[in-house]
Amino acid sequence: MPSFVTALGDRRFDLALAYLPFGDQAAWDVIDARADRVVQVLTSAYAAPDGPRPPLPGRPRLILGWHPSGRWHTPEEVSAAALALIESGDDAVLGVTRPWGDRPA
Repeated sequence: MPSFVTALGDRRFDLALAYLPFGDQAAWDVIDARADRVVQVLTSAYAAPDGPRPPLPGRPRLILGWHPSGRWHTPEEVSAAALALIESGDDAVLGVTRPWGDRPA
């Protein structure tokens, strides 16, 4: 993780849209400490019945579900949903996350 901190330098941010599907808690903590507002963009694993807890409790999160037609969302759909959370500050799910067995491959 030193390279992540090194890359950030001493920068602070008004807003971070953070998508770290393989990031560890330390990376999330660095983002949380450096940004006034954080929107967590989380994989569908966070909606799984036995899924992990969100890395930053109390910060808005967008859980990426799947489109009801059975496909994953496009980058444009994900971006639009994440940007909408900046204004609302609420948690949201993009698409559906149930039934869990219907997740696209």
